[in-house]
Amino acid sequence: MAKTRAHELAKEYGVDAAWVLARFREMGEFVKSASSTVELAPEMQFRKEIGERLRAGESPAKVAAASASRPQGPRPARATAKKPPRRTSWDSSSFPSDVADLWRRQGLGEADAPLALYLLENGLLPEDLALDLRGRPAAVRLREGFESRAVLVREMHEARASAAVVPRPLPSTKIERRYVGDG
Repeated sequence: MAKTRAHELAKEYGVDAAWVLARFREMGEFVKSASSTVELAPEMQFRKEIGERLRAGESPAKVAAASASRPQGPRPARATAKKPPRRTSWDSSSFPSDVADLWRRQGLGEADAPLALYLLENGLLPEDLALDLRGRPAAVRLREGFESRAVLVREMHEARASAAVVPRPLPSTKIERRYVGDG
C-alpha cells in the first residue's frame, strides 16, 4: 500500500496543505512539506480525529481550535524507544577492545577490522599506520583503496626499514673508582 502525501489529504478534505501540516505538527508528527509522505499511523489518527469532523461539516478553524486545545499525550512508544547500539566490524572481530581502540586511534574506521587483521597477518602494527608513504600517512592511503593493499604493505615495510631510528641514550654503565688514600 502506497503512503499518502500531505497534499493529497488536504485535497481530500478540501483544506489548505499548510493547514494539514500544522495539524500534524500539533499531533507531534514531523511532516516537512506538502509533498512529503505521511506514515500510516499518523494518517489514520488524522483521518479519525480531524477528517471525521471536517466531513461532518465543521469549519477548519473550529477543528483547528479544538485540536490545539486538546492536551498532548506522551509521544508514541516507537519514538521513545532507544535504538540498539550500532554494530561495527570491530564488534564481530577477534580483537580485544583495547587493541581495536589502538587501531582506531591510528586512523582506521568502524568498518576497518578486516583491514587491521590483514595488516597484522603481514607483520604490521597500529603505529605503522602513521608512516609517511609518498607524502601521505599510510592509514589515509589504505582507507582510500586506490592502490592494492599488497603494494601498500610492501611500501610500509620499506618505510619502516628506512625510517631513521633514533637510539635512546642508555644509562651510563661506567664505574668511577675513587681512591681514598693518604693524601
